Amino acid sequence: MLMGEDPRYPDWKLDSGNYTVEKVASMTAQMLHDRLCRHFQEQPASPVGMLVAGYSSDNSHPEAWVFYVQGLDTPPAPELVADAESSGWLAYAQPSATDRLFKGYDSRLLAELLEALPEEHHAAVITTVRNQAQQPVMPAMPFPDAIALAKYLVEVTSGYSHFLLGPDTVGGPVEVAGLNRHEGFKWINRKHYYSNELNQGA
Repeated sequence: MLMGEDPRYPDWKLDSGNYTVEKVASMTAQMLHDRLCRHFQEQPASPVGMLVAGYSSDNSHPEAWVFYVQGLDTPPAPELVADAESSGWLAYAQPSATDRLFKGYDSRLLAELLEALPEEHHAAVITTVRNQAQQPVMPAMPFPDAIALAKYLVEVTSGYSHFLLGPDTVGGPVEVAGLNRHEGFKWINRKHYYSNELNQGA
């Protein structure tokens, strides 16, 4: 799409010397919205969204934008979820396992506590549960450690899903990639779709 080769988006070729991550996220949101409109008459039952992260052409700090297709009338507007001042981790789709691990609670527990208690206690409850959080990410965290943590978070979610009743909603080989300003995008672990003999050196 961003190579200008899709006839539906002939003017969307990305200028590698002049772009922003926000613009890429907006174009991706437009593309996903258009495809959903072509294949669905109504909004899909499950939320459809995407995280777009990287470095703008004139910025040495990364940023991340997220969007969700909430309806088929208009394309969604991406929301900034991480900027130059941010450090930490984000989990989407099925965050319960990682939230419980590092926050000490998940959104369902907090919602039920607030529902069960009088409103005058809500602020104290929110403060108390949020004080249980542990932060595994520091601003100066070595890049290999950040990669290892990302893989671990996926593995925790996969194991959590596997041992609950019902289908495995997270599983299979974990694909991991790293992105930084100096080396760009690099695969760390990637599924092979061919035999090992055809993937020598990969």
